[in-house]
Amino acid sequence: MECLDTCEGGRMYVVSYRSLAALDPDGEVLRSFDVGYYLSGIRCSREAIYVVGWGDPLPERLCTTVL
Repeated sequence: MECLDTCEGGRMYVVSYRSLAALDPDGEVLRSFDVGYYLSGIRCSREAIYVVGWGDPLPERLCTTVL
């Protein structure tokens, strides 16, 4: 997992659908970001997760993609 600075000084954790699916095969994580989750030992909350789809390039301004 890659941790990036956002424009607003917060932290953003870039994850993939594959890693989320591995964490929760039922897909609950993909539907609910209300509760923090631990991915690769890093706590990810609603404000800190940007989900990268299959083969999707990272956006130029990550700060605009915080869920």
